[in-house]
Amino acid sequence: MMFGLPAAVKAFLLPGLTDPVPFSERMILEVTIFFLAWRFLLILPAIALPFIIATFTSESRARK
Repeated sequence: MMFGLPAAVKAFLLPGLTDPVPFSERMILEVTIFFLAWRFLLILPAIALPFIIATFTSESRARK
């Protein structure tokens, strides 16, 4: 399902070849497809960010 979802979005949202797609709609569609295709890689920084912030903002007991 993870790899079929971007193809389903393309098939559902893209009109037929005879209908022109406005530039703004094409850009929104391309951004959506990008995030659907790469969401498993983009979630890693989102998970790591709170831990990185906590590491640099917490007081270290070794300094006391």
